Amino acid sequence: MAQNNTDDLTRVIERYRELIYGLALAETNCRADADDVYQEVFLLYYTKDLVFEDEKARRSWLIRACINISRTCNKSSWYRKRSDDDLDSIPDERSCRTPAQQELWEAVKSLKPKYRTAVYMYYFENIPSAEIAETLGISEDALRTRLSRARKILKEKMRESGYFEKAM
Repeated sequence: MAQNNTDDLTRVIERYRELIYGLALAETNCRADADDVYQEVFLLYYTKDLVFEDEKARRSWLIRACINISRTCNKSSWYRKRSDDDLDSIPDERSCRTPAQQELWEAVKSLKPKYRTAVYMYYFENIPSAEIAETLGISEDALRTRLSRARKILKEKMRESGYFEKAM
């Protein structure tokens, strides 16, 4: 079945808007760029005549498109590094964070994109590791390594902030 109809687009946007916007924001560190990436992902989806085996394949395609478009945006000549404050808006429930949660989110925002993306997809979107690895085009071992390194960095940042007496 061709996927380029408005009913399908509306359904797909409703289902994946938070995931795609959050991932775009995590990738770009900028709300304006995330808005552009979000629109471009769904425009690309609408204009392609794609057929997916299942919903998992559709989600993987959308995530991969989002990451690729975000990285293109980050490399473009007009791209300017913007404030990480834009990342505070994902996900929305962060408005009621404890000081420790706020400190942890600040640490997540400071991670390199490859770690931040893996952490966001795994811990914030609860996407299975096999699917993340497939979507990112890496092995599950490589994903586990990224997550392990990210946790180590986060643990150290939290220790430096006084949330751990010593790194574990």
